[in-house]
Amino acid sequence: MSWRIARQFVETDLGDPSSVDVPVDQLTDLELNRMLAEEIADDSLLSMNLERSYQDGDPNTIHITVIDEECTVVSMTNTLTNFFGSGEYTDGFFLNNQMDRFDIGQTDQNVPEPGRRSIT
Repeated sequence: MSWRIARQFVETDLGDPSSVDVPVDQLTDLELNRMLAEEIADDSLLSMNLERSYQDGDPNTIHITVIDEECTVVSMTNTLTNFFGSGEYTDGFFLNNQMDRFDIGQTDQNVPEPGRRSIT
């Protein structure tokens, strides 16, 4: 429940503060946040699917460490939104896909525009 409430604010109120008016007073209002907290049941749980895959399109940071029998270690962290970013690479570097952090839909708060930063 708490994630759904927070996600609602992200989708409707947040955006690049140099481009839109972010309602900071509303988002930090103690009374409003107290009322929202009362809506969250102490025993409510967010169901989680622990078997994620690229096909899910679930952006995340992934860290992999592999150790073989000779103690050779390879470690990799991927933080390019979706798994290996856009899936495109140049000169051995994967390109990110941050454009999907923008939202074309509910509000104008987080739409892509030249020079605008997406929410993360």
